[in-house]
Amino acid sequence: AQGYTPVIRGMWWMQGEAETHREELAMQYEKLLTAFISDIRTDLSEISGSDLSSMPFVMGIIAANTDTDDNGAYLYDQPPYMNKVVAAQKETAAKVPNVSYVETNGLVRRDRWHFVADAQQYLGEQFVSNVIASEGKYSVTLNGSSVAMTGGGSYEAGTKVPVKIEALNGFVITKITLSVYGEEPIEITL
Repeated sequence: AQGYTPVIRGMWWMQGEAETHREELAMQYEKLLTAFISDIRTDLSEISGSDLSSMPFVMGIIAANTDTDDNGAYLYDQPPYMNKVVAAQKETAAKVPNVSYVETNGLVRRDRWHFVADAQQYLGEQFVSNVIASEGKYSVTLNGSSVAMTGGGSYEAGTKVPVKIEALNGFVITKITLSVYGEEPIEITL
C-alpha cells in the first residue's frame, strides 16, 4: 500500500526439539520437512507473484545437549530421537535443491533450548551467508559411508560437474545411484 516491492531472497528455519521426543514424529520428519519447504515456496510464489520454487532454504541443525557442569556431567538429557531428526534434516538438504543447513553444536545456550544473544547473532549471520551463497545454485553431495567424493559443492543449474568417487578402507563400489530432485533415480552398475 505504501509502494514498496518486497523481494524474497530466501528463508531460514530453526527447528525446535519437539519432534525429537516422539518416535512417530521423528520417523515422519524428513517427509514433513520436504513438504513444508515445498509448501512455503509455493505459498510465497503465489503471494509475491515471483517464481520462488527454488528459493534458498537454510535450516539450523538441532544442537546436541553437550553442556556440562564443573564435574563434566551433562546438564541436560539428550532427547531420544534427536539423532533421527538431525539425520532427516541433513538428508533433506542433500535431496532438495537449494536447501542447506548450519551446524549449531557448540553455540552457547542460556538454557536447555535457547542460545545466548551472541550465538543467535552468529547463527543469523550464517543463515544470511548461506542464502546469499546458494541463490540459483544446486548442491552436489554424496550420501554414503566408506566412500569419498571430490567435485561436490554448489553449482549453477546446467553446469557440468566432474565428480570422482572412491571407496575407502578396502571397500569396493559396486553401484552408484544418481538422484536428481524431482526425477527418478538412475542406477549406475560398475
